[in-house]
Amino acid sequence: MSSERVVQRAPCSRRSDPERQTPLPPRQLHDHQSPAKLPAMIEKRKVIIGTTAVAFAIGAFAIYTMSKAGAFRDIDPHLPGECRKVEDIVGGEDLQWHPDGEHVYVAAQDRRALGSPGHIYRLRPADPKAVPVDITPELDIPFHPHGLHLYVGEDGLERLFVVNHHNGMTAPHSIEVFDVTDDGSLEHVESITSEALVSPNDVVAVGPDQFYVTNDHGSSELWMHTIEDFLQLARGNVVFYDGEDFREVYGGTQYANGINVSPDGTELYLAETIAKTIKIFKRDPATNDLERKHTVETNMGVDNIGVTPANTLWVAGHPNLLAFLSHAGDPESRSPSEVIRLERAGPENWNVEEIYLDDGDPISGAAVGTARDDTLVIGPVFDPHLVVCEMGGE
Repeated sequence: MSSERVVQRAPCSRRSDPERQTPLPPRQLHDHQSPAKLPAMIEKRKVIIGTTAVAFAIGAFAIYTMSKAGAFRDIDPHLPGECRKVEDIVGGEDLQWHPDGEHVYVAAQDRRALGSPGHIYRLRPADPKAVPVDITPELDIPFHPHGLHLYVGEDGLERLFVVNHHNGMTAPHSIEVFDVTDDGSLEHVESITSEALVSPNDVVAVGPDQFYVTNDHGSSELWMHTIEDFLQLARGNVVFYDGEDFREVYGGTQYANGINVSPDGTELYLAETIAKTIKIFKRDPATNDLERKHTVETNMGVDNIGVTPANTLWVAGHPNLLAFLSHAGDPESRSPSEVIRLERAGPENWNVEEIYLDDGDPISGAAVGTARDDTLVIGPVFDPHLVVCEMGGE
């Protein structure tokens, strides 16, 4: 019988002898992981993230601005009837029909030659053979007209109110008041100036010595106008003159432009070009205060407003404001023109109908378009002619 030999072995520890352990080399840190440089790395990343965010915001704002300005709008031209040009009126930026419906008054200024004097014309638009009659009186001050309005009183008084920029488009500014004489000529009554006329654009009279004026910007400096327009700042306003003093009656507008009142004087209409809206106000004839009622959205940079005896609103404007800016710098660069008609559809509603739309021809950069019966008259900011359309069934 064999015997088994049992050998007992001491348990073996897996832990190595510390004295015999080979030390690991220290961890190698790359240069960009150096603790001393971590704050700089963090700041760099913040700058990159911040720059990217700013670039994105600027890009988004630019796209938003271009879209709002109509840069991506398709233009499908259509005219309401036979249209013809009336030559020899340069920059007929604003006009108004006489209540007789036979003739219009036109404020005209060659804005590509601001040193040249402005003019007031009278024209019978429905007569194809009629020529403009220059009725500008002699004045002892520079005359560069902008907006105008004909006030006709119950006593038969006819008084023309005209925005005047003494230095072309810069201060000082004034409202020139003219009486229309029996032979149709103009007699200068007075020149009204005030610091309240910061950047006046249009005027509407509600009495022989009372009127509202729009300031399209909050500054008189042209370089500030550019900043206000690009950033879409609401710094314009409406001021009222009571025969002695001016006061603000509505503020915070995005390029307050055309202004007019209803035939009974109980409503006031305000065009805001950058906002692309027509604001409707209730007007208190006793105090001349305004209460905003509602806003009509449009698809163009609205300009001047014409009002018919039936309280139909005719509004001209710019479907593409960026194209208009290009046209302002270059007459060969054409800017689309549009005219819309607004008719009341209820206490708080207006029907908006596009009546006229072109691609810059036959008229570029229209600022006013208003009609009586079947005759539509359109005036531009720069072009050397008006356009008259016989609308037929319109």
